[in-house]
Amino acid sequence: MKSYLWKHVQLGLAAFFVASICLWNPAVAKAEVEFKDLPSIVKSASLGGEVFTTWRGDNSAFFTKDKDYRWAEGHAKLHVNAVMANDVEANFGLVYKWTAGEDFYSDPLFFGYTYRDDGLATSNSSDFTVDTAYLKFNTVFDSPFSITVGKQYYELEKQFLVSDGTKDADSATWLNSERAFPIAVRVDADFGKLQATLFGAKIDSNDARSEELFGNGLYLYNANLHYNVSDAFYAYGGYLQQRDTDFDDDTAAAYAGADLIMGNLHLEGEYVFEFGDMAGDVDRDAWAYFFSADYTFADVATSPYVRATILSFSGDDVDTADENENFYGFSYGFTGWGTWFLGEIVGEQQVFNSNMTCYKAEAGFYPTEWLHAKAMYFKTMINEKEAFGLADDDYADEVNLLFEFPIAPDFVFGGILLGAAKPGDAAEEMWGDDETAYVIMPHMVYVF
Repeated sequence: MKSYLWKHVQLGLAAFFVASICLWNPAVAKAEVEFKDLPSIVKSASLGGEVFTTWRGDNSAFFTKDKDYRWAEGHAKLHVNAVMANDVEANFGLVYKWTAGEDFYSDPLFFGYTYRDDGLATSNSSDFTVDTAYLKFNTVFDSPFSITVGKQYYELEKQFLVSDGTKDADSATWLNSERAFPIAVRVDADFGKLQATLFGAKIDSNDARSEELFGNGLYLYNANLHYNVSDAFYAYGGYLQQRDTDFDDDTAAAYAGADLIMGNLHLEGEYVFEFGDMAGDVDRDAWAYFFSADYTFADVATSPYVRATILSFSGDDVDTADENENFYGFSYGFTGWGTWFLGEIVGEQQVFNSNMTCYKAEAGFYPTEWLHAKAMYFKTMINEKEAFGLADDDYADEVNLLFEFPIAPDFVFGGILLGAAKPGDAAEEMWGDDETAYVIMPHMVYVF
């Protein structure tokens, strides 16, 4: 353990040394490195990347006494992007990711599974792999269409449904460092106010636990329309399907959403209806939605804002044997603290956007020009308590405090999150204990 930790301390010192050079010479880091004197076939080329590191401490994970975890994780990414003379874009990226210490993702309580028989797959682990590798053909034959082929990221609108192309991770699990779809084709069409996207991909299961849960025959298909009504209002909708050939599961979804800005008021929402055939002649019949409203007091010097959000995901009705009403969360992504991972304790450890309703209140401001502070409160309820064998639906109350600040403007940023969650009767019944859980999480990221 000590030698493994020392290995990553050395890597951290090396990353710190590189960051120090860039701090000493900010011109190196404030933007991607542009290559010059390129062959005539290459119009432009650039080099960019990031180094992200974090440490996390959890007390009473899963609301259970003595379930305490301490670990660090991080990644370093490097991407090369080139635009050819014929407007073909080539991208290739590498990622090194690591975890030092024992994380709660390896606890059998997490999803009720251990990762593998010979040890904890995510604790004290590292991996070096390809992050992205794709070609993008822009304005094919001078048309409004572009085609992207290869290992690539795909973020569907607000990422309420799709962002992650890898089921779980073998290292740096919290950072979700490797989330590109390994084999994917994307077709985009730009008709001005209307944009259309077709996407098809294989989803990777990159460890034994993922294959046990999901198999290795996962495929995702999406058709999406996005219409910009005005600069302040847009709407979108589409069809999404995931086929699991290993478990004979075919889950599809129709979704629609909108985003509206009226002065200092911002409204957004999305509704999803799921259907399809599951193994054992069971039909999927599920739904989910979110609605959020926030208001910014732009005339106040500290730019305070308030936000209220409700998110709800259907749960399975135990009285309907031939239907499964449990909402399947596809592969939602991280777009900000507390957005889709609903509480850094409850939403990260325990309840994963299915069979639940969450009421979220948030407020934030800039007490100084460089410091951003915000507080988030999450009230989580179980929708179908009988599906979990529970007698109560009150799951938990959680509070998160987040402070973010630049360390070196434009390219080095830091922050710290503090959180506490108190279990309700449902969580106490589920986990067999009623300890208040706590988390602390400082982080730093260097981007170029």
